[in-house]
Amino acid sequence: MTLLACGSGDANVAKSSSKQRYMNWLEGSNTGKTWHFDGDDEPLLNFGHAAYSREREAITTLVKNYYSVAANSNGSRGCRLFSALLSERLPEEYGHIAQLRGSGCSTVLSKLFRSRRRRLRAQSKSLEIERIRVENDQGVILLRFGTAVVRHLSVLRERGAWTINMVFDAQMP
Repeated sequence: MTLLACGSGDANVAKSSSKQRYMNWLEGSNTGKTWHFDGDDEPLLNFGHAAYSREREAITTLVKNYYSVAANSNGSRGCRLFSALLSERLPEEYGHIAQLRGSGCSTVLSKLFRSRRRRLRAQSKSLEIERIRVENDQGVILLRFGTAVVRHLSVLRERGAWTINMVFDAQMP
């Protein structure tokens, strides 16, 4: 016969069910989808904590608006959704490329969106937000575009509002 210390049985059940829910999420058991993560994905998967409902709602709206703006090649609106630093750096990073030449964020971003219009329209239509993790004023969003491939996007809270902090989503590391 095994004796358990007071309350230890419940803690193990809670840990076990929490771990099982996490494994189900990784395996896609709740949705019928399967994702494959490896060890170097852990910093994104376990970044900060799960977004609270108000944060999740605000970030979800931001990301969906951004992909809609991108699909319509609206650089002006896209730049307004960016973090201040990204808006400032975009012309420096991309403006020297011949087909993207321009001095302001909206000009360069409009050209950049137009160069990827077909892909951005498809992504906007099939966007699914899988997970939102936040830590202080930074956030990581795991998203899919109708496939089992999970990608990530970074957001930043500035002056109380969430902003996009990457021009395009990226593959998991």
